[in-house]
Parts: sequence; C-alpha cells; structure tokens
Amino acid sequence: MAHPLNDPADESNLNRGWFYHRAGTDHGPMDREALAEILRLMPLVGILVWHSSLPDWASATEAPVRALIYGPPPAPDSPSGLVSLLFSFEGRLGRARFFWASCLSIVPYILVVMAVVSHMHVPVSEVTGTLIRLALALPFVWIGLALTAKRLHDLDLSGFHLLWVAPLAFGSAFLPPGLVSLASMVLSGVVEIWLLTKRGTYGRNDYGPDPLPIAKDYVIHRKTKKAGSLNVWTLASLLTLVSVGAFLTYGGRALESVRPAQSLCSNPGVLVTLGDLIKKDPTWIIIGAYYGSFSNARISFHSIRTLEEGSPVRGSTCAAMMNVSAIDKSKVGIADDRDLSDFEYTVQYIDGSSTEYVVNVVH
Repeated sequence: MAHPLNDPADESNLNRGWFYHRAGTDHGPMDREALAEILRLMPLVGILVWHSSLPDWASATEAPVRALIYGPPPAPDSPSGLVSLLFSFEGRLGRARFFWASCLSIVPYILVVMAVVSHMHVPVSEVTGTLIRLALALPFVWIGLALTAKRLHDLDLSGFHLLWVAPLAFGSAFLPPGLVSLASMVLSGVVEIWLLTKRGTYGRNDYGPDPLPIAKDYVIHRKTKKAGSLNVWTLASLLTLVSVGAFLTYGGRALESVRPAQSLCSNPGVLVTLGDLIKKDPTWIIIGAYYGSFSNARISFHSIRTLEEGSPVRGSTCAAMMNVSAIDKSKVGIADDRDLSDFEYTVQYIDGSSTEYVVNVVH
C-alpha cells in the first residue's frame, strides 16, 4: 500500500487532500466532505484514511480520525433534555428532532381539547369558548415558537423571522372559517414543508454547533443530490401537513361549538324518547356520526337536512329522528334487532356557522 507522500495539501487545511484505502486500492485525493459522504455510505471496518495531518494511515473507525473528518461533537450549549428542547429558544434543532418534537407537542393539545369538550356539559358563550381555547393553546404555542426558533437557527436565520413564520404557522387556528382561514392553512403547510426539508448549515454557525452527532445520523450538507432520489423529509412533511390540517380543523374549532344552546323541544334538560320526537315532527331526518364510548353514549349529529330541500336546518324549534338506524348500534353496545325508540336521550341545538345537534343516549 503506497503512502501518498507527495500530497500537496497543507497540514492546516483539513478540507482537502484526503485519501482512503479499501480492498487494496488507494482513492484520492478528495475534499473532506466527499470523503465523509463516501464513508457514510459504506461499512467502516477495514477502511483506512490518510491526510497530511496524520502520522500514518489510520482506521476510519477511530474517534480522533472521525473528529477530523466530521468535525468536533456538538458542544454542551446545544439544546438537551426534554424541558430545554420544548421551551428553550437557544441553540439549534435538526429536521428529525423538529419533526418528532412538533408531533409530541400537537398530540397533547388535541387530547386536552377533546377532554375539555367531552366534559363540558354547560353551554358557554362564544367569547368564553374562545378564551378557553386560547388558554389551552398558550403553552403549546410557546413550545411551537421555541421549536421553530431553534429550527431557524439551524438554517442560520435569526429568531426574528418568527415575526412572519408564526402568523403563517398558527394564524388559521384563530381565524373564522372561510377562504382566509383555508389560505392560511395552506401557507402553514408550505412553511412546515420548508422547515422539515431545508437542510441546516454545515458545522458551527452563529447560533451554536451542528446539532447532528458525528457518531450516527450524520448527514453531509451538499448543494446537490441525486436526481430522482426520495427525500424522506418531503414524505414526512406531507404527512405533517395532513396532521396539521386535522389539528387546526379540530383543535382550533372544537370549542367553537360550545355556544349558548336552546332545547329543540322547549326544555334544555328534558328527557324524551326517540318515538316522541318522531311523532312530534316526522319531516326531519338526522344522520348521526358516533364519536365517543361512555355509559351514556354521546352521538354528534352534524348533517341535518330536510327531505325536500336537502339544506342544513337553522333555528328549528324541534327535530325528529325519522331514521333511527342512522345511529351505529354496534358502537353504543346495542344489538341490531333492538328498537332504539325506547331509549331516552337529550337533544340540544347549537346555532352558529355550522349547525350541530348533540344527543345523549341514556341506557
């Protein structure tokens, strides 16, 4: 195995003049980034590397050699620990940790909203519902801003870019339904895709060391990539876009349904049977969508239409269950051959941008 004594590289310049030896063949010279990417794509056992800064050929598995090729490991000032990861605005955050941390912050918010909505039996005003939603969202918005700031730092961008990123990312959650809200949601998805696919700067920048460890998951930041290669972060970002849309649709709107309610049948707390409602007004049909499983099964009826016109009902004084089979009997623990008309339930009407009827089936 020849020793490349004639390598023209200066010892102080680690960015060029690298060689590697594999299967009896020397390869080089090449720059450090090219060598790092080659080593990343092959097993390191049996591979030797050389540079004029090294006394002799050395194994590519040795930690000092890897430090020369990949740079020093991240310094302690990188965000570490769950609290620092979620709440600190300091340091940098790579794409993978940003993706998973964002998922971990969205899921608890949705669960909290669902828990509040499912246990809130007393109707509240629209203003109160909005205040509740904002109070629940506040800690999660802080987490989202902290994660986004660190991701911007990884791109060598100042946290001041949050002034335009944050409104696009969170604005649709606080806008009324309509084209503006939809456009904001689309822009939010575009921002998420950018944050999830844009590679951070290589090595240390003004906001800290490279968050990617040198021992594993190391990615060389290059300006080009293979044509036609599948970017896993593009796929992940598209899935995130779908989940963010669902999050904004449910998490941002769920409490809007908690509004001043009036009884469909004159008394908000009255218990009546399905048969009673059918006799009261047989002209309405209610299509149900099951969303809970409790001793008192809760069924939300979102699509309420007349048989003649097919338009949503607004301001009705009463509604009848003309098609009892619209309830999914299996999900409320009722045999298929059992008549639901003997079951008692409570009906409330909530007026707003979307009509909603909530029925509690009482066993």
